[in-house]
Amino acid sequence: MAQAQPKPSPLNELCSALPSLPMRLQEVGRFVAANDYDATTRSMRELASVAGADPASFTRLAKALGYSGWDELRAALTEARRPAQGSPFSGRAKSRRAGPNADVKLVHDKLEAEAAGLARISASAIADAARALHAANRIWITGFRSCRGVAELLTYQLRLFRPDAVQLVGGSGPFDLDHGAFRSDDAVVVIGFAPYTLVSVETARAAHQRAPR
Repeated sequence: MAQAQPKPSPLNELCSALPSLPMRLQEVGRFVAANDYDATTRSMRELASVAGADPASFTRLAKALGYSGWDELRAALTEARRPAQGSPFSGRAKSRRAGPNADVKLVHDKLEAEAAGLARISASAIADAARALHAANRIWITGFRSCRGVAELLTYQLRLFRPDAVQLVGGSGPFDLDHGAFRSDDAVVVIGFAPYTLVSVETARAAHQRAPR
């Protein structure tokens, strides 16, 4: 039985389809191909402003490539930029077969995957982070898109110990106003994964600018 061929990357799909697209979509497609990092981290309106295009043209481009819309194409671009990881837990969970011990095996695989992830974090790094949070005057937590829930949970947990000293960036107003409130004796926790969102990068830069020299 022949093995299934791997699905081409969304960028390869885009480049292959360019010659057959209308001229305006070709221009938008070339912009996305040349700025694939921005395409995964910036909003469609921001991209359109930089490209000098109508935001709807990004949706039309995605549909011309066989995607339901721009969000699906951007998700594919984001996934393609992630480093390959061997045997992720989510893949094993989807491929497991039903059986009398299936649930026990699923829990075992989950704990095993979590242990493997924790093993890559040094104990000294965790201790340094704990000391920094303990010494900080205020603690700011930030996370966006799929990491927003993690940031909100960490904010809740830390407020159990320091109810008046923990803030969620963008929790009650614009992000940039919170950036301006950072102080040199604050700690800022940025939760995310590559490719990082533009707001995450801006938050990290704002914190770095306030860091003591």
